[in-house]
Amino acid sequence: MIKYFLALAIFLPTLASAQTIHLSPAVKLGPYSFLDDPGGEIQFGFANAVGLDAAYASFGHSSFGFFDTKERIKTYRFGGQYKLKTTPFLGPFMGSEGVAIQLEAGLAEYEGTKTNVISGNQEYRSTYGASAAFSWVRMFTPNLGMRITGELNYLDRDNTHLPYNTSAMLSTGLTLRF
Repeated sequence: MIKYFLALAIFLPTLASAQTIHLSPAVKLGPYSFLDDPGGEIQFGFANAVGLDAAYASFGHSSFGFFDTKERIKTYRFGGQYKLKTTPFLGPFMGSEGVAIQLEAGLAEYEGTKTNVISGNQEYRSTYGASAAFSWVRMFTPNLGMRITGELNYLDRDNTHLPYNTSAMLSTGLTLRF
């Protein structure tokens, strides 16, 4: 609960200067997507704040359940959106006026349970790690856009049931401004 109040306290000073709310829901795609809950992500913040096109807090989750393993990764990140200037040498789609990038950094939280099929014993593991994301955003109108995001979470595999120290996901979603 403290995490939510902390995020709100960081953005409260920008309320006085912010004129537009930035909201961006997304659906996760990746190794966790097709076996259980696909997961999702939401960005909430303010457009034209702190010298950026948008400044926001992001919360995401993805779950995995297969046979003997149940896992969940939650992410808590802060990010910013920067509108790119026109660059005609990158082509008409990339060089259009409505292209922006987003960079996010924060925390990843892992929880997982693995059940021994023979004995029925359960092994619970949890840990925290680092989380980073990069998004490409295409604004079609001043109020509506689309984003594609790649995220990478670093988690100590000795404290997880994951086979690697990293967990990667893709997501796609809308960018809305009110």
